[in-house]
Amino acid sequence: MVTVPRYREGMRVLFAGDWHGDEEWADRVIRRAVDDGCETVVQLGDFGFGFFWLGDDPAEPGDWAPRCPFARAVSALATRAGVRVVFVDGNHDNQVLLGRLAE
Repeated sequence: MVTVPRYREGMRVLFAGDWHGDEEWADRVIRRAVDDGCETVVQLGDFGFGFFWLGDDPAEPGDWAPRCPFARAVSALATRAGVRVVFVDGNHDNQVLLGRLAE
């Protein structure tokens, strides 16, 4: 299932890309969104989602969240800032894992 955020006329959106799992950069982008009055950040690929297991099988069952500290960190940063972050997966995101999460 894909969730599509609802936008309203006049809503400010910040577009960013290529975070590659860099928490410090994600924090800077989210703070910039707040400073610019944006309610949503659309991350346009290479978020860094899913390359965290360092040898684990990406297809193994189980909860991904404890093994994906970057996704948890971005969620916490966005929640504290009152900003929604959505992303489009890129070639540096784990397609196998994302596909399993969508099932």
